[in-house]
Amino acid sequence: MQEQEMSREDQLFLAIGRISQYFNVLETYASVLVWTLIGAGQQVGEIITSELSFRNLLALLSSLYRLRKTDKKDINKLTELLKKAEGFERKRNQIIHSIWAVNMTDPQSLIRYKVTAKRKNGLKHTLEKKTVDELNRIADEMVFIIKTISEITINELHLHHY
Repeated sequence: MQEQEMSREDQLFLAIGRISQYFNVLETYASVLVWTLIGAGQQVGEIITSELSFRNLLALLSSLYRLRKTDKKDINKLTELLKKAEGFERKRNQIIHSIWAVNMTDPQSLIRYKVTAKRKNGLKHTLEKKTVDELNRIADEMVFIIKTISEITINELHLHHY
């Protein structure tokens, strides 16, 4: 039996789902690193991190890491990771809070549509073309950050024998 090819709409939904899920995993791994750095168990760590915004979670993680580490190379590595993670929050929010449609005139592209009314710019309509590959690249980049944060956490656990 031959597998049916996935529709562009299903490819779009799969890519958006990957981004949403990987962002949640990224947030969890950042939280676990915080718990590790403060030497707290899971429950105490969850109490500390569960209500933090992602931005505040990253600020806490950065501050704790700088307190615990003296090696500039390690600090710079984490700083770069956290900048990328913060960028993923913006991208994720943009993707999740937009309306998406399959572009009927261009088989390879999708349309992202968003209406905003911010104090700074007033009413704004955003319409842009994207591809499924572009969305999947964002998800794949998140996986790299998750993997790297996981490796840092494992190293911290081995250093401190928690």
